[in-house]
Amino acid sequence: MYNTLRFSLFEPRKIIRYKDKSIGYALVFLVILTLFMSIGSFTYYLGYNVPSTVNSTSCACELVDGAIVAQVAHDPTTEFDMYSIPVYVLASGETLSELPTIEDALVFHANQLLVYSSSKLKMTFDLTNTLASATSLDQVFEHVRIVTMWSIIAFNFIVNFLLMILVAFISTLPLLQYRHILKYKQNFVLTSIALSPVAIVFTFYNLISIPSFIFFIAILLSYRSMMVLRREVDRLAFEERLKQMPSTQETPTDDSFDETQEEQTDSESSDENDDETDKYS
Repeated sequence: MYNTLRFSLFEPRKIIRYKDKSIGYALVFLVILTLFMSIGSFTYYLGYNVPSTVNSTSCACELVDGAIVAQVAHDPTTEFDMYSIPVYVLASGETLSELPTIEDALVFHANQLLVYSSSKLKMTFDLTNTLASATSLDQVFEHVRIVTMWSIIAFNFIVNFLLMILVAFISTLPLLQYRHILKYKQNFVLTSIALSPVAIVFTFYNLISIPSFIFFIAILLSYRSMMVLRREVDRLAFEERLKQMPSTQETPTDDSFDETQEEQTDSESSDENDDETDKYS
């Protein structure tokens, strides 16, 4: 994999060597490129300054016999934050009607965690076992925070992987004209490997703040590997055409050579006889 990445970045003309690799090899290579692209997501969420503002003190609740019990200062309309996602806490006996209008939010309600998106309930998670095994409400909130963080990271990874798959499929289109010498599987493998510079550009874009125009210029330059790959495939197609061309020159046989020699000898004898005739006349 190291040599594959090195060739793709610095010696793209050698990518053609990998045309007989399997689809699995290409997918594993795309996973590695996706890991590079997801470094920004890892560093962002693992190093989040204040990942969550919800705790037993801020929401004025406590855990009693596996249930969230409100204290005097509890207000169900108070909005908290978890990785920039609004969070609401409803104690036992409180209903969803007490919440303000919400669009995207996480809601702790009874023994469930409700996930809202665009003001609609999308998912429901059962927290019964978590509430029963926890010793404090802060432990429950911490458990949900960790699960939320890794869910966001996993979602970003899947999105990046699907993006690379899409770009790889689109990049195979210019090489379809060579399908007489390059199977589509080989086409996909080669274009997947040639996408390394594109993945590196996305990696730095996700890590540091790059102006949009510089990003687009870098993306255009990163397609150099793809252009070199197309040139190498074109050269391969040219060599294949040369092999299939019939020879235009016939090698003389021994018989034809002898006949030529006899014709030359007869011609020389005839010239000598003509000279003698001219001499006597």
